[in-house]
Amino acid sequence: MDRPCPQDQCHVPPAALRDHIVQSEVATLKFLDKTGVRVPKVYDFSLERPDNPVGVGYILMEKLPGKSLRWGLANQDQKNKVMSQIADTFAQLHRYPFDLLGSLGNNPQGFPQVGPFARESLTRFEDGKMDAIGPFSSLEDYHMSSIRLILDLILQEEMYPQQAVDAYLIHRFLIDLVPRVLPQTDDEKFYLKHADDKETISW
Repeated sequence: MDRPCPQDQCHVPPAALRDHIVQSEVATLKFLDKTGVRVPKVYDFSLERPDNPVGVGYILMEKLPGKSLRWGLANQDQKNKVMSQIADTFAQLHRYPFDLLGSLGNNPQGFPQVGPFARESLTRFEDGKMDAIGPFSSLEDYHMSSIRLILDLILQEEMYPQQAVDAYLIHRFLIDLVPRVLPQTDDEKFYLKHADDKETISW
């Protein structure tokens, strides 16, 4: 039986960020549902508000058939099938390019649009207000902004408190390095991928 972690050892993102993540996940699932990529349908969702009877944010979605992938136990044919399905999914998503880099959300009319990143590592809070970086029109702007965010957090002793000087110097060097290593293009396009892919717009 899983035990909840002690309160002083648990890390829970602030409510505003949790709501932002839920809204982005819902917008992403609804967008994917229209692309032909198989995803669960979203039936309902709620944010953390006083009128939410559940008490926490949630997404009520369809349960798709299947079972968890255990890569180490899969045979070669099964692995080939999985990789083929992943390739088909990426090929399908490549038909839907975006001009901006960020996370999906909905505009006031309910249509999907790229907005600020829905990731804790790309968000800071000042005076109780959430400030998520993005969206960006280029990879260079994204990398420069994310590194500057880290530099600010180092100065505020919220990151690398034990190695602040070394961490600051390394990230300051990365600021100078970014323009030299990124490919130069006048027409950057971004595609929907999971955040763990470390590039393009995140789910």
